[in-house]
Amino acid sequence: MSKSNPLRLATALIAGSILAGCHAHGDTAVSTVDHGVTIAFTRHMTAMSTVQLSFKNGSPDPVCLSPSSFDPATFTVKTDKGVVKSVTPVSPTTDACTVLAPGAEQSRSVEAGQGFSRLELQTGAVCYNYAFSQSPAGPAAWQASGTICE
Repeated sequence: MSKSNPLRLATALIAGSILAGCHAHGDTAVSTVDHGVTIAFTRHMTAMSTVQLSFKNGSPDPVCLSPSSFDPATFTVKTDKGVVKSVTPVSPTTDACTVLAPGAEQSRSVEAGQGFSRLELQTGAVCYNYAFSQSPAGPAAWQASGTICE
């Protein structure tokens, strides 16, 4: 009969927890629905500053996405010290918009990590500030805006 070795058991437990921690890291995907439009982004852990952002129009109305919808400055990072803003300025917006028909989807990669340190991207939660509206804008047209975070 052999006795269990406490040191060997502790080493095995530590190794197991390290492996479990490695498997827990992967791409981070978040989404929300506002006025029937699904806004989602996926941040890749191997390329932490790159975000795949998408809008899917599930509403019965066409939706107007402004040119700033895919601007890196629409992303912020929340850390334990508060919200860190990107140093990237928001691009000048025009009245022109990309119309997203009912049922249509638009996706684009965005370099959302511009202006953030690697530590902020690793330890903070990336947030996206969205805004869009019904198209064409009439007297009873709706607008939507909000923030989603990892």
